[in-house]
Amino acid sequence: MNKWIVGIIVVVITVGVGLALGLYLFVAAPQLHSAQLLSMPKALVDVKLEKNKGEVFTAENFANHWSLIFFGFTNCPDFCPLELQKLGKVLQLAQQYNSQSHFPLQVIFISLDPERDTPDKMKAYTAFFHAQIQGLSSSNFELAKVAHFFGSDYSRSAVKAGAVLNIPAGIDMPGDIENDYKVDHSARIYIVNPQSAYIGSFAPPHNAEQMWADLQLIINKYKPTVM
Repeated sequence: MNKWIVGIIVVVITVGVGLALGLYLFVAAPQLHSAQLLSMPKALVDVKLEKNKGEVFTAENFANHWSLIFFGFTNCPDFCPLELQKLGKVLQLAQQYNSQSHFPLQVIFISLDPERDTPDKMKAYTAFFHAQIQGLSSSNFELAKVAHFFGSDYSRSAVKAGAVLNIPAGIDMPGDIENDYKVDHSARIYIVNPQSAYIGSFAPPHNAEQMWADLQLIINKYKPTVM
């Protein structure tokens, strides 16, 4: 009889501890608005992007920063300007956040249209939304590699001789194409931690205040590292 009683007590205590722990984890888990985190961080590939004439931006430039990455192009008629405006707002909110316990935030706009988006054009374009947004580009081959790493598929389409011509990612734009072609790209904003690892992304629609709230939770609660 005593063994049965002891067994019941052990079961009750075990169940009680499990319920308490589950309740604690449920209450303590940060509630994110639109950020979706990977199960494991992914160390960045060996990127080689161009910032200004002759200035190279590599994976090392992501170190010691929290980074938000958005892929697009300067000829984008509406979506890209709206998203860059929101990212500029996130930078403003980050600059108002006084703390010595986290790394600074940087916003990176990567053009998927290197034929039209020269470094000078990118610099002037991003400065319109926020002086600290960094505009980057590279060769089509390099851009396709970086976009593929993040799962950010894209393609370009143009009209030639009355027919639609699709130019896959990584392929140079034919020289005889008119200058008004389109770029179809992802709407996600990607998150890289201070250890130069991709940890997740923001799903659209985007809201600057909610993105910054999620980033604070990620910075303060998750503190992801390269595995």
